[in-house]
Amino acid sequence: MNVKNLDMMAGETRTFTLYARDPANAVQSLSGLTVAWRVGKAPWSPQNDTPIFTKAGSVVSASAGSFTVALENADTVDLEGDFLHQAVTSSGVVVVSGRLHIRPALRS
Repeated sequence: MNVKNLDMMAGETRTFTLYARDPANAVQSLSGLTVAWRVGKAPWSPQNDTPIFTKAGSVVSASAGSFTVALENADTVDLEGDFLHQAVTSSGVVVVSGRLHIRPALRS
């Protein structure tokens, strides 16, 4: 399984670059596919439960399996702690998953 753990501050505007891989870590082509990135609270089954939020991935290089996910302030400003994330192609294949740790932001 392609696991990528991520870390960010609550409310941070951030773009993550992720790579589609199969269980043997071989590149998965994204040619002709779209990617949905889902985030949920552990324990959580991203395939069966409603995610906290979902973002569309933007394919950067279909042949290299690279895509980006852009987060805005509103996506995480009220979140804190450990979450699970998962990127799924329009063909239903999970191409990356892992932990998303959201640290509390400094407040004035």
